[in-house]
Order: sequence, then structure tokens, then C-alpha cells
Amino acid sequence: MAIETLAIAIRSNPNVHGVTCGTQVHKCGLFADDMLLFITSLPNLCKLLKELSALSGLQVNYTKSSVLNVSLKTETVSLQSAFDFKWSDSSIDYLGIKLTAKTEQLYSANFPPTYRKLEADLGNWTKGEVPWLGRIHAIKMTLLPRLLYLFRALPINLKKDHLTVF
Repeated sequence: MAIETLAIAIRSNPNVHGVTCGTQVHKCGLFADDMLLFITSLPNLCKLLKELSALSGLQVNYTKSSVLNVSLKTETVSLQSAFDFKWSDSSIDYLGIKLTAKTEQLYSANFPPTYRKLEADLGNWTKGEVPWLGRIHAIKMTLLPRLLYLFRALPINLKKDHLTVF
């Protein structure tokens, strides 16, 4: 419940600026107890977090909170020294997906490692006495959901040669 209250406070605060896509402004995305922020005003967000912490008694664990810099080039050193987040210039992990600073790198950061894991799983299944029907069910229950999750979660266009790995 606390994360919903935090999300409402972030979305309704005019001093916390989000990312505009078309006509909509996006500030945060929630999934279970994870929050992904799309903001351009880190000092204002931290001020809001302190205010909410004083009211609720809850605190943000800054050592577990990661920042992925996607657009700042000059101010990063001063921001890194001012805020105790884990800072990354290349990628962060969110719900099993590697989010990269550049969209061109999303495919290479996520799909090839998943393909390698899938190939290893397929190799393990060929060693044992698994019948064909069992292999079909194993693919439906374990391999396909992992691929479908990537297809749905990543906003990238896949080329035909990306899908001819196996």
C-alpha cells in the first residue's frame, strides 16, 4: 500500500517532472513492490521522498535503488556526489530485463543471454530419457514464457535474422 501512496504523490507533484511521450507525461511505473521512475528532476524527487518519509516513517533504501543516466552528460558527477543511489551509465536490471541507456543496445543486452540459457536447457533435456511429448510440454511451460516475456517487455523491433538463432 505504501508504494501506491508514493506513486500518487509523485504523479501529483508538479515539481517532479516526468518524461513526455506524445501528449502524456510518464513519471513512474509500478509492478508489485518495484517502482521504475522516469523523471528529470532528481532533487525535487528526493525532497518529496524526505517529506513522505517524515510522514509515514518509511524510508527508501538508497543502496538498493539504481539510477540509469540516459540523457545527462555534464551534471552527472555533481548529482552522483549529492545523491546516494547506485549510478550506472550502461544498464540496470528491472524485473529480469536489462534496461540500457541506449535503445539500440536493448537487443544485445537481453536476447543473446536468454538464447544461451534456452540452448543450455535444451541441451540438458536431450541427455535424459525425456519423451517427445514431455519435451513439447517443457518447451511450452518453460522456454516460450521466457521469450514471450522479452517480446512483450522490450519496446524494440526485431529483425528476421534475430529470430533465426536456433
